[in-house]
Amino acid sequence: MNSSNPHSLLLDRCRLCGSHKLRWFDRDYRDTEISRCIDCGVCFSNPQPTEAQLNSLYSDYDGRSRADRKVETAVVDAKPSGERELPGKERNVPSNSRHDYNFGLIEQFISPGRVLSVGCGGGGDLLAARRRGWEVEGLEIDETRAAKTKERTGCPVKVGDFLELDPAESTYECVYMNHVLEHPLDPGAFIRKTHELLSPTGIFWVAAPNIASITNQLKTLAGRLRLKERRGKHYACWHHLFFFNPARLSALLEDRYGFDVVCSQGELKPKQGRVSRLRERTYRTLPNLKSNFQIVAQKR
Repeated sequence: MNSSNPHSLLLDRCRLCGSHKLRWFDRDYRDTEISRCIDCGVCFSNPQPTEAQLNSLYSDYDGRSRADRKVETAVVDAKPSGERELPGKERNVPSNSRHDYNFGLIEQFISPGRVLSVGCGGGGDLLAARRRGWEVEGLEIDETRAAKTKERTGCPVKVGDFLELDPAESTYECVYMNHVLEHPLDPGAFIRKTHELLSPTGIFWVAAPNIASITNQLKTLAGRLRLKERRGKHYACWHHLFFFNPARLSALLEDRYGFDVVCSQGELKPKQGRVSRLRERTYRTLPNLKSNFQIVAQKR
């Protein structure tokens, strides 16, 4: 349903579960309103931009943080290592790369095969996966960025719309979405397309900001109490359209989209090349201690 603003779209149903039971949740400092679906618990900005507005934004958008660029540089410069595990309490994660850690986690559930990184950015994830024996492929909507990533990494990078990929032409053992699912107008369609593109036991790896993290809940409360000068800044509504938490997204993946969640945890960043078992257990048990989360889901 169109709002009074011709350049925005007011949603009257949830794009993840289809429910019409929507309630006001919050607003940010620019007066962008955020709705919450009563049935599935997902929050989203409402109204949302049109597809034309979104395409304009991402034609000149670099979603990588400074930290991401440092990680990608580390992956390029790191020496190959065949080690997967070290004895004792810690797992070896070469080059301090969070992408190395992520693929090590994925490999607990499936052997390296074809992987598609949706929104691969600078290609740090492609390099980490290729070094671990994966057959890598990236996807970007912007032709210029795709060309730069391909030239820089030597990895194949497609240009196009993820939703238009043909599963008859490409099947993957893993679809990797690193902070992507919060951006599209229809994340449910992205999840369905992922399921179509995966092999029978393929893995969907997804990371996203955690709206239910302790930090974000405190920021939300402070904004509602008018204790923050810029209320709701943490939502980043200028480019984040949907707001997930690990429990709600896990339930959606299992109940509506044909996946089994085999791992859900606060997003981990290796320290000095290693991740302790204690940190893993802590952030799997208490994922809301982290502002971001990651899920490994296997196609059912």
